[in-house]
Amino acid sequence: MLTAIAPGFMFGWPACIAALMIASLASFLVYVPLTALALNSGQPLAEDAPAPALTAPTYAALLALWATTAWLAASMVPLLG
Repeated sequence: MLTAIAPGFMFGWPACIAALMIASLASFLVYVPLTALALNSGQPLAEDAPAPALTAPTYAALLALWATTAWLAASMVPLLG
């Protein structure tokens, strides 16, 4: 929770909301699919195969990627507007 709202205190709430949307979009479109691909030994996932299970270190890495994206986006949003 603190990871999600901390950029709002530093960069303003509009930048924080925009950053959280960017980070969530990046997570679902880039980070999670690449993680599933990596957990499947680099092979494409078959349509009927179950998704590989995410381990605790994988969840930690995804959280770190999401938080980093949120902070970077929050720092860049004020520069764009």
